[in-house]
Amino acid sequence: ALAQYDNHIARLLYSNLFTSILTSLEDKLSSGEYNELIETVQHRFNAMLSQSEIFYPSFVMSLLDITLSKPKHLKISSQYVSAAAIASHLEPMGILTLECFIRLNQANEQDDIAHESVKKKFKSDSDSSSQPYKRVDYWLELAKCYRSITNYDDVRGIFCQISSLKSLTLKAIEEESHSDFLSALNSYVTALEEYPL
Repeated sequence: ALAQYDNHIARLLYSNLFTSILTSLEDKLSSGEYNELIETVQHRFNAMLSQSEIFYPSFVMSLLDITLSKPKHLKISSQYVSAAAIASHLEPMGILTLECFIRLNQANEQDDIAHESVKKKFKSDSDSSSQPYKRVDYWLELAKCYRSITNYDDVRGIFCQISSLKSLTLKAIEEESHSDFLSALNSYVTALEEYPL
């Protein structure tokens, strides 16, 4: 009854109930059935976040809570996470979710490298050390969330790690962080003209 009058309680109740159901079904279903269920849930979450026009904060927060409770299973599109977080003014929750996905991706990449090194002991992989961000899309969406809350130090930190980034883009980020939006726009336009996508 309390959940009907308090959005925070309703969100917690919904998130915990949903997570509990997923956890109990993990034990009761076969791995194939459970994976199919997770794919369906993941597809529905992506659809809800991509097709929403209102981005009701409590609902978005519930979806992200559920995603964070099962991050190894539920992989939501990074674009949808950042767009929903920014539209519902839940940037910190979007940042937390994206950083969780990034951490999991890095752990998976390290496991893959460890498995490869066992198979190919003496062969070195130069690509894995030259590019710290294999999944740049997560980092770009994370930068969008930080930019939305005007945390330009973190935005600059993210972009400084991308080796292929041009100095003109860093200059534009610096200008934007000092609220010199006209100069930043001109720098971005110049960068796009000099280095088209």
